[in-house]
Amino acid sequence: NGPEAATFDVGQKTILEQSLRDFRLSGIDLPPEQQKRYAEVQSKLSELGSQFSNQLLDATQAWTKLVTDESALAGLTDSAKQQMAAAAKAKDLEGYLITLEFPSYYAVMTYAE
Repeated sequence: NGPEAATFDVGQKTILEQSLRDFRLSGIDLPPEQQKRYAEVQSKLSELGSQFSNQLLDATQAWTKLVTDESALAGLTDSAKQQMAAAAKAKDLEGYLITLEFPSYYAVMTYAE
């Protein structure tokens, strides 16, 4: 926040303030030992976040619900039911296979009675 900042317009001041805030949040003001620890924590957090995302994706792709009674799909569009029937057939199953993939999930959450 030197004397030059006094000449900035509102947009420039906002960008400057946000940039300075981001630098502080990244640990720039910390002593070297704490900066090292901060970097370690950030690295571990990034690793755990990535691991969580991968596990969530695996769980989402693994979950299915086989419905054999078409009346349980009341309210769903014919195209949604056809897609679910095709998904079941692809796995050598009889009925309708609901998954957590978006088309199946959205159809159930939006139209199912």
